Amino acid sequence: MHGYGEYSGYDSMSALIQHTVHKGSIAIYPRWQTAIATPCPGPFNIEPCIASAVNGISGALDYLRSSQKRVQPQLRKTSYFGFSFGGIVTANMTNRYQSLGLPKPQAVFVDDPHDGGFAQTGLDEPALDDSLAGIPPGTKFECHSGADGVISEPGKANSSCNALFPKLTSIPAKNKDLLLTHTDDHGQPTLSSGHGVCAADAQSLASARRTPTTGTSAGKCGTRSAAARSRATTARTRSATRESIARWATGATALRSRR
Repeated sequence: MHGYGEYSGYDSMSALIQHTVHKGSIAIYPRWQTAIATPCPGPFNIEPCIASAVNGISGALDYLRSSQKRVQPQLRKTSYFGFSFGGIVTANMTNRYQSLGLPKPQAVFVDDPHDGGFAQTGLDEPALDDSLAGIPPGTKFECHSGADGVISEPGKANSSCNALFPKLTSIPAKNKDLLLTHTDDHGQPTLSSGHGVCAADAQSLASARRTPTTGTSAGKCGTRSAAARSRATTARTRSATRESIARWATGATALRSRR
């Protein structure tokens, strides 16, 4: 699921969907909007958004299972992905998966989750459930933020993964991960850490596959370099600092990339 603005169209997620399907997985792309051209109330009232997404998932599963001639989903291997506001919807859905009748999450990946912005009120991601203890302990959970994404905006340092990760109290440390990436301009194309790097178009995806990097870009979100496979959960690009890595690894607010 995706978020607002320029990322609200299908094209922005098409490369990721194609990549997932080509790997042999079933991709269900639910629409959390409650009308074709009108978003749901969003952070003001997330419940219609969740209901719409759940209806989409349930309807797709019913359709696939209604005929043995169609590919059959393996629900014991269900994973969830959400970007921006879709990340908040995804976190809440997997937190309530039992009451919503959804498949048990085996893995959850949320990219720069954000509910649209309430920084001026002093609240960080108010649409997010107060507790995420309903997510099963065995779930592999990864939350990705870009140093130039949501947390870099004025008044939003405690938003996105910095608001979500401390609520994952039911999941042991070995099963959850924070991934902080920094813009990497060592080569071409520059690998962005802005909002939406996991929701790139096919051209960006192809460029990322051709360009070796220790950072992240479209198609490589969630793939850490060898140097990053340590207690610190960020790729060590040129702009990373030991201070930001150490703070992020403990779940503290990440510092902005130093220019």
